[in-house]
Amino acid sequence: MYLLSENIFRRRRKEAMASASFAREWFTLSERLKAATERSRAELEECWRELNDLLERQFRESEMLATSLGEPRDLQAWRIEREKIARRLLQEPCSQWERLQLARRAMMAIEMYDRDVGAALGALPEAISLTTSEILSALEPDRPQRWWQRITILKRARRPRPLRALVEAELRRQRRRRLDIEGQYFLLLAETTRALRDPWDVIRAAVDAAAAGHPLASREVKMRLQRIQTARQELIERGQAILSAWRAWGEAMESRLKKRLVSGTIRRRRPRPLDGDEQWAAYRIHWTRQMRAAEMGIRLERNLEQAEDRLLELFQKALENLAVERAGLEAEFDEAIEWLRQRIERQARGDFPPPRMDVVPAASRVSELDAELKAALGSLPSSYEIWTTFSPSPRRRLRAKQLRPRDVLSQTLRRRGWGEIMVALQDIEAKHRDILQQIERAREVVRFGLEVADSALEADTPIARDALRNALSLLEHQRRQRSDEHAAASVHLMRTLASVLLEARMLLARHQLSALAYLAQQGLRQAVVLLGRSSLVALTQSLRRLVSALERFASTFLITIGWKPAPSADRSEVITRPFLPEEFTLDLGAQALPALYRHLFRLEPVQDPRFLVGREQELAAIAEARSLWEAGRPVAILIVGQRGSGKTSLINGALKRSLAGLEIVRGEFRDRLVTESQMREFLARCIGAENVSSLEDFLAASRRVVIIEELERTFLRQIGYYGAIRSLQRVIAATCPSTLWILTLNEVAFRFLNAAVNLGASFSHRLNISTASREDLRQAILRRHDLSGLRLQFPPSPRPRALADRIKTFLRGPADPEMVFFEALARESAGVYRTALELWLGHIEAIEAGVLYLKPIVTPDLSPVIEDLDLEDLFTLVAILQHGSLTPEEHAIVFQRSIAASRAQLDELLAREIIEPDPNRPGFRVRPEASRVVREALYRRNLL
Repeated sequence: MYLLSENIFRRRRKEAMASASFAREWFTLSERLKAATERSRAELEECWRELNDLLERQFRESEMLATSLGEPRDLQAWRIEREKIARRLLQEPCSQWERLQLARRAMMAIEMYDRDVGAALGALPEAISLTTSEILSALEPDRPQRWWQRITILKRARRPRPLRALVEAELRRQRRRRLDIEGQYFLLLAETTRALRDPWDVIRAAVDAAAAGHPLASREVKMRLQRIQTARQELIERGQAILSAWRAWGEAMESRLKKRLVSGTIRRRRPRPLDGDEQWAAYRIHWTRQMRAAEMGIRLERNLEQAEDRLLELFQKALENLAVERAGLEAEFDEAIEWLRQRIERQARGDFPPPRMDVVPAASRVSELDAELKAALGSLPSSYEIWTTFSPSPRRRLRAKQLRPRDVLSQTLRRRGWGEIMVALQDIEAKHRDILQQIERAREVVRFGLEVADSALEADTPIARDALRNALSLLEHQRRQRSDEHAAASVHLMRTLASVLLEARMLLARHQLSALAYLAQQGLRQAVVLLGRSSLVALTQSLRRLVSALERFASTFLITIGWKPAPSADRSEVITRPFLPEEFTLDLGAQALPALYRHLFRLEPVQDPRFLVGREQELAAIAEARSLWEAGRPVAILIVGQRGSGKTSLINGALKRSLAGLEIVRGEFRDRLVTESQMREFLARCIGAENVSSLEDFLAASRRVVIIEELERTFLRQIGYYGAIRSLQRVIAATCPSTLWILTLNEVAFRFLNAAVNLGASFSHRLNISTASREDLRQAILRRHDLSGLRLQFPPSPRPRALADRIKTFLRGPADPEMVFFEALARESAGVYRTALELWLGHIEAIEAGVLYLKPIVTPDLSPVIEDLDLEDLFTLVAILQHGSLTPEEHAIVFQRSIAASRAQLDELLAREIIEPDPNRPGFRVRPEASRVVREALYRRNLL
């Protein structure tokens, strides 16, 4: 009995000790799990709180910056503004985010929790012998007694329980449930990290839009920030819900573990361990890749900002280099002005200050910029994969897109901005070169004026004073008119580059999102504004012009068909005899022109080779003829052209170029020669031969060049009056191997003589001097004008009245007044240099304050004057053109009439201002100013 009682006592004691050991193990496990859960939850909440604080500070900064947004004044101000918002909204928040290491800390918190759970699990015994009642007493002390008794009756046997396996199986099952919460947490971290660039993107877009010239309304900026705040509030609510779910999971884990132990005890089934390591590894890899993708988006944004800032820095540096170049040019400009002032005051001697500065070509700057831009854009990745969506688990297949930020930015710059940048740099180069040209022009004016003064052997001539004063006036005017083109270029570059950056960002955003998503993000109105602003302006202007043209057309049509009365006109009229238009009768000698300008625009043959324009081909032909002649070939040259077309000027230029170094004999037919003896006597006097009969032998004895002008005076258009010209042909044919003959003749006389005496066959070279082109006339006039030092003010282009002309103007754009003036000058002068110079001088309206003002050239109506000329007048004019000039006696011989009748005929043309006395020869010639009228009249009657 005693032994039985002792065994019962020992058994009960052993049971009590086993029950107490299990209670301790369970208590220790429960506390360690609670501590691990609390530490992980606290770390996750701390990470989320710090991220929220970071976002809150960034959003407050964006609101403050949004209130101070303005339109940048230039490229430097825009770059400074971008640097400020990049520092406060991108660089500093990203640096703080990198220091926080939120994703790493969250991952470490979860890993630490798993290690703590593993350590607690390892401290449990693998098995423990307990009855069901003991397990239930330790796990469910508060369960109802009746329920406990029923379970213990059924499960009274003591047996070993796989405690560690049961706990491990339940913990693995709980970890699988925990993966969903952790996945949502890391998804939230990734989306919040990606949202870190949203405030920067909004403020940056607003600053860039303002720099591009179409700033966003403050209401729109606030609306975008409000959308960011709304999205951020949704993220905060999601974060709180996720942390609450984590907390609830931790609180429910103990009860689930108890249920698992009780269930395992009752069923007596050994738990099978769940294989969750591979799933956990897959989740971890997915979260890591997802966070890395979000981080890479932030780093890409920082790289983009740095590349854009580097791009702006390069262009700012280019502008600074241009400013340094401009400062050097202005210093040289001011030095020239000071020298001119001192020279006018007779305080300075010596030469004009020599040139020192040079202008770097825009092409060189563009090439250098191109190389630097390639290096700057090299920091951007050539290819970058971005995740468009995130997910909490790897079960969902995510979409990724390839971005090429380097190519997008580079191609946008080439397509949208490179041409504008080239234009801006070329414009600055042109203005810098204009400064050098103005200095060089002043230098040429001074040099020319002093050369003329030295040739006149006078120290202070009016021409020299005019040259110095005009040069000073020119430079002072340029200094007063000096504009800050660098400020304008800076604004132009700012707008161009801002448009480039906006378009590049738009393309990158469109590549990341679909077209509909992009429109939803940016707003349809803003997208339409960005794409159709310029098109709307052009369409509006075109519609206005079309409406105006239709109104004028309708009015004209109604007047034509009689439905609308025509404007009333004055019925009184005065009938007068037709005279030449005023433009053809101006007295150029009565104009008040400076002495230097009169000297430059003398209506005389060109002596200075620099004023010989458009005769390169003729000079080359004369040089070729000289080479043949020096080789022993028979060579003779005939120069044919209208009066005033530059025949004498061509000879003067050839004497200093193509014919330099040769013996020259030069003469001119002044009196009328009609017989052979008259011609031989003239040639003997001209070349210095004593014996007229041996003229050919004298010419063959030595080599020389004989130049004789006005060949049209060697005949009369009547039978028996061609002896002189035929004699000259024989002399040329006999002596052209040793004598280089050069003769000039007007084209009307040549056509007649070539038909009458086959004149062209006597010459190996015939130079038909064609009429000058518009560009040749422009250069010939402006070369003279530039040496005057006066500035030019061309008349404004006339406004077209006809519908066709308006359409042409609309399609071609506004016409250049200078081009319009010279086109009219070339048309009215018929390409004749002398006539063009006279028209130029005749259309000078005034010279005031160093500026020469021109009147517009209006095409006169020549029909009344032409129709007033009868056939006798026209025949007389043809004869005068053929002979150069005619006296009344010569006119009587040609037309076989009395001298009185011929004099009356010439007096009538003289009264009509068609002809005038030849200033250097006997007879009457066609007035140079009326040559166009005469030629037009003769063409109409097929007489020319």
